[in-house]
Amino acid sequence: MIESNMKFEFSDQFRAIKFDDTEIYKKFQNNVSNGKGVDFIAYSKDKVILMEIKNCTGHEAENKWRTQHKTQKRPDGTIEDCFDLEVAKKVSCTLSCLTGAGTFDKYNRDDEHEQFLQILNMLIDHKHEIEIILFLEGDFGSQSRSKKMIMESIQTWLKRHFKGWLNCRVIDSSVNNKDVKGILLDGT
Repeated sequence: MIESNMKFEFSDQFRAIKFDDTEIYKKFQNNVSNGKGVDFIAYSKDKVILMEIKNCTGHEAENKWRTQHKTQKRPDGTIEDCFDLEVAKKVSCTLSCLTGAGTFDKYNRDDEHEQFLQILNMLIDHKHEIEIILFLEGDFGSQSRSKKMIMESIQTWLKRHFKGWLNCRVIDSSVNNKDVKGILLDGT
């Protein structure tokens, strides 16, 4: 699957969907002010991953402020969030969308509704590990803070947003991850 000019491959144990391309998400997004969801949901017999992709390669300077815990007001009055806040909001909206899809009665459900209901049941059955992954690509390191330090700081803030009830990680393509691998397609 392609997102942000990167190819993502999930291990064979996972079934993955590009969540923000689904019809249910599109309906949800059109009906909820500022409603946005994660890029991917991947699930297996024992794990559910909600994954957001941020490829800032070549745009690190304009996004550096987003590595710190704060928001920024743009000249047009809109608010732009740092990475941890944006991911926390997207995860919350995704969970809301999944819950809404699960409320459809069985006569009005299509295959997508059934898949979302299956994922929702996995999220609440206490048998599946739930993991939030921010895949952050770009060289944000500086003399005072390495990229690893920056990613750990974002990860700490993500965990604080979810008060420890969700496992959160911030990774990039240099991390050898057994569940998911991201490959930068080109340098843009």
